[in-house]
Amino acid sequence: MRDRDGREIGEVGDLLIDRRQRRVRLLRVDHGGLLGILTTPVFVPVETIERVSGDAVDIGRSWFQVAAAPQCHLAGPDADMQLADLYAYYAHPPFWLSGRLTPPRGFLR
Repeated sequence: MRDRDGREIGEVGDLLIDRRQRRVRLLRVDHGGLLGILTTPVFVPVETIERVSGDAVDIGRSWFQVAAAPQCHLAGPDADMQLADLYAYYAHPPFWLSGRLTPPRGFLR
């Protein structure tokens, strides 16, 4: 994954899929570290993607913005709040706001 300036952010490690709608909602990006060791997983909403070409995913955010994103574990009693914070951080309306106040439980696999 590359930032808006073409700088390498990390490798897309996984896609998190909304089971009900069968749509990718988040990318897990392995960020930082050295040669893939001691990387930190960060989650990026798919709404930040500007272009996909070949094996590159370009997003409209800087490397520093991704590095400073709130940690999101997507498990536990505060998972809904973590996900809402993540979408707010990236300034995108959450996908579940079609009449819902929180994401449906267990929507990701």
